[in-house]
Amino acid sequence: MKARPILLLAAAALAACVPYPAELLPTTAPILLPNLITGAFPGLDAGANEQTSLHFKVRAYGPQYVQDVAALAEEDYARIMNDTGLYSFQPHGTYEIIVYGSQDEYRKKTGQPEWSAGVTVGNAIYLFTSPTFNGVLSHEMTHLIWYEFMSGRLIENQRWVNEGWPCTRNRRRATTGASCSPAC
Repeated sequence: MKARPILLLAAAALAACVPYPAELLPTTAPILLPNLITGAFPGLDAGANEQTSLHFKVRAYGPQYVQDVAALAEEDYARIMNDTGLYSFQPHGTYEIIVYGSQDEYRKKTGQPEWSAGVTVGNAIYLFTSPTFNGVLSHEMTHLIWYEFMSGRLIENQRWVNEGWPCTRNRRRATTGASCSPAC
């Protein structure tokens, strides 16, 4: 029974690589999910560092920490591409990762609830330094890639994939110490 979701994801990934005749594409607009977070949140305070890598522009406090986060993000990105087979996926641009120094700063600047450890908005991930940082980054990055892969549209009947895929990745990455949200 556990293999069934993996087979569905694999089929979806493979189907994404097959050309589809334009005349067979749906002509109705997708039903967008309500309550999607849009816009951008305030950045970091003065003294923050920035590091640009192949796919990411990372902002965090501390020159070595920002380099470490950029390296971790690139490793995670490569792992997601490998796990899903999205080798031909080309992002539209550089993704942003903003790492707040504490949960307090994160909550004040993003307005997210206390249980939130990270949020993806547009092409950016907002999160804070914590013991579960690696798992949260991986989870939010999966949302980021899925959202762009879907051309910025999340359709109501695909909500389970949008949350299920990151949770599955977190469970596979047992060494991170992160756990999925209760919504998973």
